[in-house]
Amino acid sequence: MRLFRLSTNNPGYLDTFHGQRPELAGQPYAVQYRTLMEDCFGWADFWTHGLADLGYSTWEPVSNAQPQQESWAKEHGIRYDEKTWLFDISLAQIKAFAPDVLLINDHHTFGKDYLDAIRGQCPSIRLVIGWCGAPYFTDEVFRAYDLTLTNVTGILNDLQRKGFNVRLFAHGFSPKVLDRLEARSTLTNGFTFAGSVIPGQRYHTERFALIDHLKRHTDLEIWTPNREALVRKLGPEAAGSIHHGLFGLDMYRVLAHSRVSLNSHIDISLDHASNMRLFEATGVGACLLTDWTPNLADLFEADAEVVAYRSPEEAAEKAKYLLDNPRERDAIANAGQVRTLRDHSFTQRAQELDRIIRRKLA
Repeated sequence: MRLFRLSTNNPGYLDTFHGQRPELAGQPYAVQYRTLMEDCFGWADFWTHGLADLGYSTWEPVSNAQPQQESWAKEHGIRYDEKTWLFDISLAQIKAFAPDVLLINDHHTFGKDYLDAIRGQCPSIRLVIGWCGAPYFTDEVFRAYDLTLTNVTGILNDLQRKGFNVRLFAHGFSPKVLDRLEARSTLTNGFTFAGSVIPGQRYHTERFALIDHLKRHTDLEIWTPNREALVRKLGPEAAGSIHHGLFGLDMYRVLAHSRVSLNSHIDISLDHASNMRLFEATGVGACLLTDWTPNLADLFEADAEVVAYRSPEEAAEKAKYLLDNPRERDAIANAGQVRTLRDHSFTQRAQELDRIIRRKLA
């Protein structure tokens, strides 16, 4: 089985990644691709590793990583328009790879017309699966998918009401990350949060209220790509403990060296535990403090593998308790990591994805 994942990365992350490695653009595509995948941003090449034992050949290029995409095109004699290079090169890669399955996890960039064109020019494709894990503003693209996967119950309910074929699918953690991180010998960070804070538009209104409270009652330290906006909202006195966002391995290092790592779900999750941070934080061995949801018990045992809060006040209280009780905190962190590596790794998620694919193709 051949699977191609059509994806993009956060532009800010790519700018930082390439800015730190200016010499990389002159390297062959294979070197650039491997270097980017080894930084473990987003899904990286986690599906490639997870699906390999199930007989899949998988390719996960990053369509908006311009230096490496243009290197691939040059190495393969592909001509492209300077204005539409992203789409031209991606189409050429899909045609060259001739996948059975096309997995798309950027519903904003790749619209229905483009995906229809891909299907028309690549007859090997038997199944198109889309991923949607964040608010969308038009549902037209979902008409190009045979199936939509989502980790968000609000999206599931909305698309089901509109008649789309959609199902819940959880995020996971790749043990590959642990191979790339230094040993977790010292906990240099106290109570931390790493992630976006975007109030409104069904994103992070509740998260902002939580952080606003915690900044006034705890020593919460934050890494966010929305730093400037958050400082404006919280006030200049908070600026010293709010840092610019980190991505890839740098973000995992913050989590791995935190005594307590905060998690808060997106507004549209509708009280359903589902986001990446659940598994990223526990996967690297951090003690996770997360918002309580009815389904959390399906993923982790509360107060044994993670710690759950039901209000900002309770979050502050439990964060202080965990910081003051290292033996109990470390036991929870260790148990959470064991659970994630056993039940929530890309090995398990790949098996589930394989079952979905084979049922759809049958």
